[in-house]
Amino acid sequence: MKVILASQSPRRKELLQLIVPKFQIMVSNEEEKLNDKLSIEEQVVQIAHTKAKNVYDRTAGDRIVIGSDTIVTKNGKIYGKAKDRSHAKKMIKELIER
Repeated sequence: MKVILASQSPRRKELLQLIVPKFQIMVSNEEEKLNDKLSIEEQVVQIAHTKAKNVYDRTAGDRIVIGSDTIVTKNGKIYGKAKDRSHAKKMIKELIER
């Protein structure tokens, strides 16, 4: 059975390598959309499912597709992906402030 990681995250790749000796990486081309009607937990599950389904639908054969997602929040504010290095620094500063 083929194992496919639907993520380009180096950390997810590193973690999966600890338990699965051989797998493929295929990045989902689905846009990550937040749904304000869902809780943060439900949104993470929905996005991970959408990524995995997208990759599953583009592949064939006996396979397992692993999709995952992360949403970072602090005090109700959702932090998306940083647009650039400066934005990343600003976000990290906000996250470490008390």
